[in-house]
Amino acid sequence: MARYWWGQKNEEKKVHWITWKKICKAKPVGGMGFKELQIFNMAMLAKQAWRLLKNRESLFHKMYAARYFSNGDLLATSLGGTPSYAWREIWEAKNLLVKGGRWNVGNGSSIHSLDDA
Repeated sequence: MARYWWGQKNEEKKVHWITWKKICKAKPVGGMGFKELQIFNMAMLAKQAWRLLKNRESLFHKMYAARYFSNGDLLATSLGGTPSYAWREIWEAKNLLVKGGRWNVGNGSSIHSLDDA
């Protein structure tokens, strides 16, 4: 993206007049409002992981569950032996959900106090 913005072609070097961090700041605070694509991409992948957790009747969930987490627990599954590129990225993004998630106790039947810390 920087090559496009600064007009770089092939190996030609161009001057980057402003840091990418400043360009990604919001317009009201002096930036250009560009998205940090790596962070944006990870957020979109975490959204897909969330859909796998919440929409258990969807074709998307059934397909991935059959191939990658047949035990039904996305959060406790391993990457597997031959993951697709899409699964590998979703599996990495699910860690964001784990880090930012909180327990919803409900009736407590799914919580194992000795194992879940």
